Amino acid sequence: MSGVGRYAPAGDTGRADSRETAIGIAWGLLVVLIWGVWVVSTRIGVKTTLRPIDIMLVRYLCASAVLVPLCLRRGMPLVAAGWRTTALLVVGAGAPFLFVSATGMKYAPASHIASVMIGSMPFFVAILTVLTTHERLRVSQYLGFALLLSGLSVFGLFDASGMPGEWRGHVLFLLAALMWAIYTLAMRRHGIGALHGAGVVNGWSLVLVLIVYAAAGHPHFSAAQWRDVGYQAIAQSLSAVVGLYAYGESVRRLGAARAAVLSALTPAMATMLAFFALGERPSMLTIAAVVLVTAGVMCASAKGTAQARPRLSPLGKQASH
Repeated sequence: MSGVGRYAPAGDTGRADSRETAIGIAWGLLVVLIWGVWVVSTRIGVKTTLRPIDIMLVRYLCASAVLVPLCLRRGMPLVAAGWRTTALLVVGAGAPFLFVSATGMKYAPASHIASVMIGSMPFFVAILTVLTTHERLRVSQYLGFALLLSGLSVFGLFDASGMPGEWRGHVLFLLAALMWAIYTLAMRRHGIGALHGAGVVNGWSLVLVLIVYAAAGHPHFSAAQWRDVGYQAIAQSLSAVVGLYAYGESVRRLGAARAAVLSALTPAMATMLAFFALGERPSMLTIAAVVLVTAGVMCASAKGTAQARPRLSPLGKQASH
């Protein structure tokens, strides 16, 4: 085959890259909406008779019933890139992550949940990216992360909600953010597709939750209102299935750092939803912190040059050039 026609014209390549970026941003904004709903719904759940482990069981039963058969039908193994990588995915975005974050939600309001946990995710992704990969960050990203940290500092140092043990919630949220950053980079490094990653995370998380139930106790569903269980089934399934897939697509099209940064818009969304759904009126300090976090997101996700990253196919394989 001759060299003519092998490569697309520069203009076509530029338009294709712009389209990929636009689609990646659209997936990222969908993640923002879903995560905002997840924060508020999980906060509602832990205020009922449901325990974090009960919410986890509802989430992974519903999600696994959809994702595991779909992955197996498409020939996707439930061990992704080896057992070590599978363990990182499950710990980072599966049952351990949900247990840590849901436990923290007992101690802090929704605005703190979204800002401290989800707002700090880009920071941890950036640190791990610099330490473990060759994906270099831009100056605008460093400035954005400085704004993010300023917003997080307002929550940690000045904006106390008066809830007992609030600091415990903040510590657990930071741990959960670090766990999610590990998941993000594992997906990126091994080229795992969004659907495949979601199936692996939810399938093995269900196994872990069932083991815990067998060893420690039984569901509290008999004492819970079925309306609460049904609400959690819908909200948690949306997050576990659509949310994980959307986040994987955003990472695939934008890269790990920009995808995580875009998702930090969630604090503004969660604060607004919490006001309407939970009656949690944000203080002026909360609003200031959310503005700082949002400004950091806009700055860190601004278009600029960075080291080239491999293009991935929809199933997560590196495309040949």
